[in-house]
Amino acid sequence: MTIYCVKGSSIRTKFDYVSEHYGPPAKASMAQHFRERHKTLFPILNVSWYPYDTYVEVLEYISKTYFNNDPSKLEDIGAASAKKALYTTYRSFIISGDYGRFLQKISQLHHMLYNLGKIEVEMHENQRGCDIVQSNKPRYAETDLYVASGFYQETARLHDKRDVKCMFILKENKAHFTVFWK
Repeated sequence: MTIYCVKGSSIRTKFDYVSEHYGPPAKASMAQHFRERHKTLFPILNVSWYPYDTYVEVLEYISKTYFNNDPSKLEDIGAASAKKALYTTYRSFIISGDYGRFLQKISQLHHMLYNLGKIEVEMHENQRGCDIVQSNKPRYAETDLYVASGFYQETARLHDKRDVKCMFILKENKAHFTVFWK
Protein backbone atom coordinates (compact mmCIF):
# COMPACT_ATOMS: atom_id res chain seq x y z
CA MET A 1 0.00 0.00 0.00
CA THR A 2 1.34 3.42 -0.98
CA ILE A 3 1.76 5.97 1.81
CA TYR A 4 0.01 9.27 1.14
CA CYS A 5 2.71 11.99 0.96
CA VAL A 6 3.34 15.65 0.16
CA LYS A 7 6.47 17.31 -1.17
CA GLY A 8 8.82 18.87 1.32
CA SER A 9 8.32 22.24 -0.35
CA SER A 10 4.69 22.16 0.85
CA ILE A 11 5.84 21.73 4.44
CA ARG A 12 8.74 24.15 4.18
CA THR A 13 6.49 26.99 2.93
CA LYS A 14 4.42 26.65 6.12
CA PHE A 15 7.52 27.12 8.27
CA ASP A 16 8.51 30.08 6.08
CA TYR A 17 5.05 31.60 6.52
CA VAL A 18 5.39 31.42 10.31
CA SER A 19 8.80 33.09 10.10
CA GLU A 20 7.58 35.85 7.78
CA HIS A 21 4.44 36.63 9.82
CA TYR A 22 5.51 35.87 13.39
CA GLY A 23 9.29 36.15 13.26
CA PRO A 24 12.27 33.79 13.18
CA PRO A 25 11.87 32.88 16.90
CA ALA A 26 8.35 31.57 16.15
CA LYS A 27 9.75 29.43 13.34
CA ALA A 28 12.52 28.15 15.64
CA SER A 29 9.95 27.23 18.30
CA MET A 30 7.83 25.43 15.71
CA ALA A 31 10.89 23.60 14.40
CA GLN A 32 11.83 22.52 17.92
CA HIS A 33 8.30 21.20 18.48
CA PHE A 34 8.47 19.08 15.31
CA ARG A 35 12.06 17.94 15.89
CA GLU A 36 10.89 16.33 19.11
CA ARG A 37 7.95 14.63 17.39
CA HIS A 38 9.47 13.73 14.00
CA LYS A 39 13.19 13.08 14.12
CA THR A 40 13.34 12.39 10.36
CA LEU A 41 11.58 15.59 9.29
CA PHE A 42 14.68 17.78 9.39
CA PRO A 43 16.22 19.06 7.31
CA ILE A 44 13.07 19.56 5.25
CA LEU A 45 14.11 18.94 1.67
CA ASN A 46 11.92 20.53 -1.00
CA VAL A 47 12.12 17.55 -3.35
CA SER A 48 11.61 14.79 -0.77
CA TRP A 49 8.26 13.23 0.05
CA TYR A 50 6.87 13.38 3.62
CA PRO A 51 3.82 11.70 5.16
CA TYR A 52 0.57 13.59 4.63
CA ASP A 53 -0.23 13.14 8.32
CA THR A 54 2.92 15.11 9.25
CA TYR A 55 1.84 17.89 6.89
CA VAL A 56 -1.58 17.97 8.55
CA GLU A 57 0.09 18.14 11.98
CA VAL A 58 2.03 21.21 10.80
CA LEU A 59 -1.21 22.87 9.64
CA GLU A 60 -3.00 21.99 12.89
CA TYR A 61 -0.08 23.40 14.91
CA ILE A 62 -0.27 26.69 13.01
CA SER A 63 -4.05 26.85 13.38
CA LYS A 64 -3.85 26.22 17.11
CA THR A 65 -0.81 28.40 17.83
CA TYR A 66 -1.47 31.41 15.59
CA PHE A 67 -5.12 31.32 14.49
CA ASN A 68 -6.94 30.49 17.74
CA ASN A 69 -7.94 27.08 16.31
CA ASP A 70 -9.76 28.72 13.38
CA PRO A 71 -8.76 26.57 10.39
CA SER A 72 -10.45 28.98 7.95
CA LYS A 73 -7.56 31.37 8.54
CA LEU A 74 -5.29 28.81 6.87
CA GLU A 75 -6.62 30.19 3.57
CA ASP A 76 -4.03 32.95 4.04
CA ILE A 77 -1.30 30.32 4.05
CA GLY A 78 -2.71 28.83 0.84
CA ALA A 79 -2.72 32.26 -0.77
CA ALA A 80 0.87 32.90 0.34
CA SER A 81 1.89 29.49 -1.02
CA ALA A 82 0.29 30.28 -4.39
CA LYS A 83 2.13 33.59 -4.65
CA LYS A 84 5.45 32.04 -3.71
CA ALA A 85 5.13 28.91 -5.87
CA LEU A 86 3.70 30.57 -8.96
CA TYR A 87 6.30 33.32 -9.01
CA THR A 88 9.23 30.95 -8.47
CA THR A 89 9.40 27.19 -9.03
CA TYR A 90 6.08 26.83 -10.86
CA ARG A 91 6.00 30.16 -12.73
CA SER A 92 5.43 28.32 -16.01
CA PHE A 93 1.88 27.60 -14.79
CA ILE A 94 0.92 31.30 -14.95
CA ILE A 95 -0.18 31.84 -18.54
CA SER A 96 -0.61 35.56 -19.19
CA GLY A 97 -3.90 35.97 -17.35
CA ASP A 98 -5.55 32.91 -18.92
CA TYR A 99 -7.07 31.23 -15.87
CA GLY A 100 -8.85 28.60 -17.96
CA ARG A 101 -5.54 27.35 -19.35
CA PHE A 102 -4.03 27.40 -15.86
CA LEU A 103 -6.89 25.26 -14.58
CA GLN A 104 -6.28 22.75 -17.37
CA LYS A 105 -2.79 22.26 -15.90
CA ILE A 106 -3.74 22.24 -12.21
CA SER A 107 -3.90 18.44 -12.04
CA GLN A 108 -0.28 18.32 -13.20
CA LEU A 109 0.66 20.81 -10.47
CA HIS A 110 -1.22 18.71 -7.89
CA HIS A 111 0.86 15.64 -8.78
CA MET A 112 4.03 17.64 -8.25
CA LEU A 113 2.98 18.33 -4.65
CA TYR A 114 0.88 15.29 -3.62
CA ASN A 115 1.73 11.70 -4.57
CA LEU A 116 -1.92 10.58 -4.63
CA GLY A 117 -5.22 12.03 -5.70
CA LYS A 118 -6.88 13.36 -8.79
CA ILE A 119 -8.14 16.83 -9.74
CA GLU A 120 -10.91 17.57 -12.20
CA VAL A 121 -11.96 21.07 -13.21
CA GLU A 122 -15.11 22.27 -14.91
CA MET A 123 -15.57 25.90 -15.92
CA HIS A 124 -18.99 27.43 -15.40
CA GLU A 125 -20.81 28.37 -18.60
CA ASN A 126 -20.84 32.06 -17.62
CA GLN A 127 -17.00 32.01 -17.31
CA ARG A 128 -17.35 33.53 -13.82
CA GLY A 129 -16.49 30.44 -11.85
CA CYS A 130 -15.37 26.86 -11.83
CA ASP A 131 -15.72 23.64 -9.88
CA ILE A 132 -12.58 21.85 -8.77
CA VAL A 133 -13.00 18.29 -7.49
CA GLN A 134 -10.27 16.45 -5.61
CA SER A 135 -10.77 12.68 -5.49
CA ASN A 136 -8.96 9.36 -5.03
CA LYS A 137 -7.19 10.47 -1.86
CA PRO A 138 -6.96 8.11 1.09
CA ARG A 139 -7.56 10.97 3.51
CA TYR A 140 -8.84 14.53 3.57
CA ALA A 141 -8.12 17.04 6.32
CA GLU A 142 -10.14 20.18 6.95
CA THR A 143 -6.93 22.15 7.45
CA ASP A 144 -5.60 21.09 4.05
CA LEU A 145 -8.93 21.94 2.40
CA TYR A 146 -8.72 25.49 3.75
CA VAL A 147 -5.15 25.80 2.47
CA ALA A 148 -6.33 24.56 -0.95
CA SER A 149 -9.22 27.05 -0.89
CA GLY A 150 -6.80 29.92 -0.29
CA PHE A 151 -4.50 28.57 -3.00
CA TYR A 152 -7.32 28.38 -5.56
CA GLN A 153 -8.53 31.89 -4.68
CA GLU A 154 -5.07 33.37 -5.01
CA THR A 155 -4.40 31.62 -8.32
CA ALA A 156 -7.56 33.27 -9.68
CA ARG A 157 -6.35 36.67 -8.41
CA LEU A 158 -2.94 36.07 -9.99
CA HIS A 159 -4.83 35.60 -13.26
CA ASP A 160 -6.52 39.00 -12.89
CA LYS A 161 -9.85 37.79 -11.48
CA ARG A 162 -11.56 40.14 -9.03
CA ASP A 163 -13.78 39.58 -5.99
CA VAL A 164 -12.75 35.93 -5.78
CA LYS A 165 -14.57 33.62 -3.37
CA CYS A 166 -14.27 29.90 -2.76
CA MET A 167 -16.52 27.44 -0.98
CA PHE A 168 -15.88 23.76 -0.42
CA ILE A 169 -17.62 20.68 0.88
CA LEU A 170 -16.45 17.16 1.48
CA LYS A 171 -18.88 14.53 0.27
CA GLU A 172 -18.72 11.02 -1.12
CA ASN A 173 -15.00 10.93 -0.37
CA LYS A 174 -14.39 13.88 -2.69
CA ALA A 175 -13.56 17.50 -1.94
CA HIS A 176 -15.70 19.83 -4.07
CA PHE A 177 -14.47 23.43 -4.41
CA THR A 178 -16.46 26.12 -6.17
CA VAL A 179 -14.53 29.26 -7.08
CA PHE A 180 -16.40 32.42 -8.15
CA TRP A 181 -15.04 35.72 -9.52
CA LYS A 182 -15.98 38.87 -11.40
